[in-house]
Amino acid sequence: MKTRLIIFYITLLLPIFNFAQLKNPDCKNIKTGNFYFYPPTSSKGFLIIRDKATQKEINLQTGDTSFWKIRWQSPCAFTLSFLRKSRRVSNEELSFFNSHKVAVEIFRVTKDYYIFKGRLDNMATSNVTDTVWFTKRGL
Repeated sequence: MKTRLIIFYITLLLPIFNFAQLKNPDCKNIKTGNFYFYPPTSSKGFLIIRDKATQKEINLQTGDTSFWKIRWQSPCAFTLSFLRKSRRVSNEELSFFNSHKVAVEIFRVTKDYYIFKGRLDNMATSNVTDTVWFTKRGL
């Protein structure tokens, strides 16, 4: 009887514990550092260099770099505002970048990567969910 009761509690509590881990990731190690992003619909890779106030995104193939201002909304959520690019941008591109912010929410952190949801304009648009890695992979 005790064994059944223990199994029942484990079965009941384990999903709750796992859900709590997903809702409250430890994001302190992702506020600064070097990270790697590989969009699934592209052969491109990006190096993200982040400090607490800015983020630099470098295209690993071309070296093209964009610079963003970070505003942390909570320990695991921030917005990015465009600052500049290393190459000249068209007036249309500049207008688009300057009129939108990117909102990012990290919802899982592991020893190898973190998973985020990103949207334009403070989560008002559709989500993109993807992975950012802590180490570089071969392209």
